[in-house]
Amino acid sequence: MRKASLTFKHIAFSAASMFGLALAVGCGGSTVDKTPRYQATGKVLLEGAPVDGAVVAFSREDGQATAVAMTDDTGEFHLNVPPGKRGVPAGKYRVTIRKSTVAPTNKEPTTFAEMEAQIRAGGPPPESPAPKLGVPARYGDPATSQLAEEISASGKNEFVIELKG
Repeated sequence: MRKASLTFKHIAFSAASMFGLALAVGCGGSTVDKTPRYQATGKVLLEGAPVDGAVVAFSREDGQATAVAMTDDTGEFHLNVPPGKRGVPAGKYRVTIRKSTVAPTNKEPTTFAEMEAQIRAGGPPPESPAPKLGVPARYGDPATSQLAEEISASGKNEFVIELKG
C-alpha cells in the first residue's frame, strides 16, 4: 500500500512540474504586438460608380504592414491588419485595387458526361473563359497604380479612391 501511495505522489509531482515547465516555456517566448492601430475605411469608384467585389490592398512603404479588404456592393471597404486585429498602423501606404470576373458562356459543357461526349465527337476540350478585369490592370500593380494614402494617428482615415477607365 505504501508503494502505491508513493507512486501516486510521484506521478502528481511530475505532472505538476511538467505543467509548470510548459507554462514557463509557452509564455516566455511570446511577444505582444502593441502597435497602435487606427480605423481606416473607404470607397472605391470607377468613373463615379461604386466597384463591388474588388480587393483593396494598402502596403506600407517601409514593408512592415499590409492591410487587405474587399469592397461591398456599395464600393465600401474596412481595412484591418493582420487578420484578426482591428485597425491599421499609421504610415504611408501604396494602394492597389484588383477585380476580376469570369463571364459565363453557353458553349461549355456543364457536366462531366457532356464533356466526354464533346471530346468523343472530336470537339476540342472546352477552355475556361479568360477573366475580365473589373478595373483597369494598372491599378493592380503597385508600380503603376499611382495610388497612395496615409493612415494617420489623428484624423478620420476615410478614403474615396476614384479610378479612371
